[in-house]
Amino acid sequence: MDGRFVYAAVFAAVIVWLLVVPTSRLYDDDQVRPWYRNVRFWAICVAATQVIIYLAWNG
Repeated sequence: MDGRFVYAAVFAAVIVWLLVVPTSRLYDDDQVRPWYRNVRFWAICVAATQVIIYLAWNG
């Protein structure tokens, strides 16, 4: 198995974890935040970007 797939799988697992983790684990309060201030949204974006980078890398 190529190493880039392992790294991509790690970030894919992080995305899955971010989707299932309760909101109470991410924030101290239960306030609804707009998308641009949502920590979960940006963390998923960063992890998805990493998956794309590792899978597109032809090194």
